[in-house]
Amino acid sequence: MIKDNFTIGTPAECGISYENINAFIDDIESRGVMLHGFAFLRGDKIFAEGYFAPIHKDFLHRMYSTSKTYTSMAIGALIAEGKIALDDPVAKYFPDKLPENLHPYIAEATIRHLLMMATPFDRETYGRFVPDWEYSFFNKPPQVRPGTRFIYDTCGTYMLDCIVERVTGKPFLDYLKDVALREVGFSEESWCIQSPDGYSWGGSGTICTCRDLARLAHLMKNKGEFEGKQILPRKFIEDA
Repeated sequence: MIKDNFTIGTPAECGISYENINAFIDDIESRGVMLHGFAFLRGDKIFAEGYFAPIHKDFLHRMYSTSKTYTSMAIGALIAEGKIALDDPVAKYFPDKLPENLHPYIAEATIRHLLMMATPFDRETYGRFVPDWEYSFFNKPPQVRPGTRFIYDTCGTYMLDCIVERVTGKPFLDYLKDVALREVGFSEESWCIQSPDGYSWGGSGTICTCRDLARLAHLMKNKGEFEGKQILPRKFIEDA
């Protein structure tokens, strides 16, 4: 049975002042912040929620880099199933994209390195005019050994969601719905923008609602547990 992991409460029930909520809204409007919507929670109760036209509660919104967390959780679920391992070389999953002489730094890169944003590169290997984003990861010169430096690198997350899709045979967000998100009421209409390769752009392209974002946050706050059932791996979330 699919359930929603939220109930609706009043600010007073949650120990929150109405005046503080109104002050937040006034502050947003006075600063001219283009806020699309918000949902305030305490525990599993939504005590205040609002949207600015034309956005509404069921509006499917691009979550940009918050998408990376969805990709990470899909990787964690696959690890829990024993289908992949944290220290697997990334190259293991892309034999069709490797050059004849793979650079040793790229050969050393593991799933763990990509999750830590410690790739061998100092910038994304893909771009608007790069037709094959997977190929670019293995065929552009690296700058550092993986695991030695944190660099905000979305191509690493992209390669992770490609691994999920190559292993499961389905879009990574569909896989995550199957193992966890659908059970907490996540929007069935949610989806992810694709790269030129035809894989999901898991580093930036997740499309879902504001409440969906809160559903994932709430599930992670509870270390992957929902109604007494562990639906995402607790240890992975703690390590993350």
